[in-house]
Amino acid sequence: MTNAAPVMSLENTFMDFRSSIPAVVQTMACGAMAIDSNCIVVYANQWLFGRLGLGRRDMIGQSISTMFDEKVVERLRASLDGQPLPRPFQTTAIRCDGAPVPVLAVPQTLRDRSGNVTGTFLFLLDAGDVEQATQAPTAGWQRELDRTARRVARRDAAVSGLPDAPADSNDADVQSLSMREWDVAKRLVAGLRAPAIARELDISVHTVRNHLKSCYRKLGVHSQSDLIDYMLRLMAS
Repeated sequence: MTNAAPVMSLENTFMDFRSSIPAVVQTMACGAMAIDSNCIVVYANQWLFGRLGLGRRDMIGQSISTMFDEKVVERLRASLDGQPLPRPFQTTAIRCDGAPVPVLAVPQTLRDRSGNVTGTFLFLLDAGDVEQATQAPTAGWQRELDRTARRVARRDAAVSGLPDAPADSNDADVQSLSMREWDVAKRLVAGLRAPAIARELDISVHTVRNHLKSCYRKLGVHSQSDLIDYMLRLMAS
């Protein structure tokens, strides 16, 4: 059941935090979530919505315990009570259909301007992206996380010059794209292949290819390389 009061009080507590989130966080190749001191979700990015098959109303204002193992809640509550923040740890998120989603959780403490702890920010990496790290000694975790972070940063930098939505573009042909077609096209230009795009958007590879074909038709191009060139010209204009 949604607890409305804590969410309303967080409008001020997290205002500076939310206003400083760059637009690229919404299209990062990993999950991003902020929770308050009561373990209530106050922010989640598009990756997380798509991966868990949940809408904004299903997540924002809800306890994190509805989406993760109770052990996650216990760890985070302990850190909010003054215990050391847990190191990156493996856990399982729960999709809307009850299917498990293995992830690597990387927590960071949130503080207000006075230095008081106000909540926790979680980066959630698809376990498939860090599979080698799960099989490596503890010393290998940080190296794998660093590599994943660099890959995410390169991807986000590649699309940072593109509009957030087709309607924000000055290109009339781009404006004709649907938001989903735009999501697929941006991920293509960022270097993702169809299977990775499908996994990130939680759609089938067949659907990804259908979206690409629609992009070709609307933008007057004939291949993935043509589409990438088109998008790069858009960034340069």
